Amino acid sequence: MAISADPYLRGQIKPTGSVKAGATLVGFVSGKVIASNNSKWKENDLFGASLPFTTVQKVFPDKNLIWRLDSLNSENISYGIGVLGMPGSTAYGGLIDVLKPLKGETIFISAASGAVGSLVGQLAKKLFDCKVIGSAGGPKKCTNLIEKFGFDHAIDYKTCADKAALVAELKRCAPDGIDMYFENVGGIHFEAAMECLRTFGRVAVCGAISEYNNAV
Repeated sequence: MAISADPYLRGQIKPTGSVKAGATLVGFVSGKVIASNNSKWKENDLFGASLPFTTVQKVFPDKNLIWRLDSLNSENISYGIGVLGMPGSTAYGGLIDVLKPLKGETIFISAASGAVGSLVGQLAKKLFDCKVIGSAGGPKKCTNLIEKFGFDHAIDYKTCADKAALVAELKRCAPDGIDMYFENVGGIHFEAAMECLRTFGRVAVCGAISEYNNAV
């Protein structure tokens, strides 16, 4: 079994959250059926689901959010909480359904080395031949963006003291501006992207950024 520790879980464990001290977190998991009384599921079937974070549990397919992972095996079951799970569907939906990229456009992605951001960049590059610019923290993550994920440019935001510095880096990578921004963090990233966004540019906001809701 694999579990996905994602930023949205912070909301559950805050003082006003739904999970109290000593209770079990609920989130996205991928797992294997060890016994079944359901005709649609058999032993050793793999699945993705939204369930409590426990090693073994009783699952009711008609009541729980659960989907099949027939293309996976026990060695790559973690894909069920990655590219075939919530991060993958978030990246795909945000890019394809919200940003609607056109071939050769330029996209800027914040938190680009994360589970969602890295997939957005790869999809934009592979499917639409976009110019992909990613922001990440530190040289190692930036190297991964270029060498592992195929981004065209990587900006180390830790070297940018303020919005003006980030805008300068964006303009260095995209002198004519950006067509799309995939928003993951807010703050100076959002402000810099707005300053560099071309006419008819689009923004996909991933997560809750209340201070910018009216702006978007």
